[in-house]
Amino acid sequence: MLKCTQCNSILTNSFLPDGICEDCLKKNREHKEHFSKEIQIKNELASKYNLKIDIYLKAEKEIERLKSIHNLDINMDIYLNIKKTINPFLNTLLNKRVKLISYDSYGNKILDNWYNEVDYFIKNLTIDNKLIYESIIRDIIIHEVDVLAETSAKDAPYTILFAVLILIFIIFYFKSQENKNNSEYQNNSEYQNRLDREKAETLRSIGNAIDEAKYREYKRNH
Repeated sequence: MLKCTQCNSILTNSFLPDGICEDCLKKNREHKEHFSKEIQIKNELASKYNLKIDIYLKAEKEIERLKSIHNLDINMDIYLNIKKTINPFLNTLLNKRVKLISYDSYGNKILDNWYNEVDYFIKNLTIDNKLIYESIIRDIIIHEVDVLAETSAKDAPYTILFAVLILIFIIFYFKSQENKNNSEYQNNSEYQNRLDREKAETLRSIGNAIDEAKYREYKRNH
C-alpha cells in the first residue's frame, strides 16, 4: 500500500510518481494551466494599459477595494481614466491639503476645509460619468494625495539635508572666492610696493648720477 503525500489517500497496487496520486497530479496540472493562463491574461492587460505587471496588479487590488466600499461597478478603463485626469493636479492638491488641514486644541485633525476643497475640485473637473463615479473619484483623490503627503514627509529629512549641503557648498565657495580675492589683492599690493621701491631706487640712482655730474663739472671749472 502506498500513501499520497498530498491528499494522504492510501492506494493499493498503484505507482505514485513523486509520491503523488493520479488525481492530485491532474489537479496540479489544471491549477498550473489555470494559473499560467491567468498570468498571461494579466500580462496582456498590463501591456494594453502600458503598465508594469506589479503596477497593474496593484491597480487591480485598488479597484476591488473601491468596489467593496462604494458598491459601484468600476473597471480598469474607468479607474485609469480617473487617475489620468487627476494626476496633473496632485501636487496642487497636496499644497492645498497642507494649507487647509488644521488641528484643534486636542491635537485632532480638522479635515472639513480640505474635503470641501476636494468637492470643489471635482465639481469643476471634466470627466466622463462624473455623477455616477463621484464618490469613487473623491476617494481616489484623497487616497492619492494622502500617499503623496506621506512620501513627501518621508523624503523631507533628505530634502533638508540636501539643502543644507548645498548651502554649505555655497558658503564655502564664496568664502574661497573671498580668500582668493584677498590673496590676489595682497599679492597685487606687494607687487605694487616692489615696483614703487624699484622706481624710487631708479630715481635715486638718476639723482645721484646727476649730482655726481654736477660735482665733476664744478671741479673742472674751479
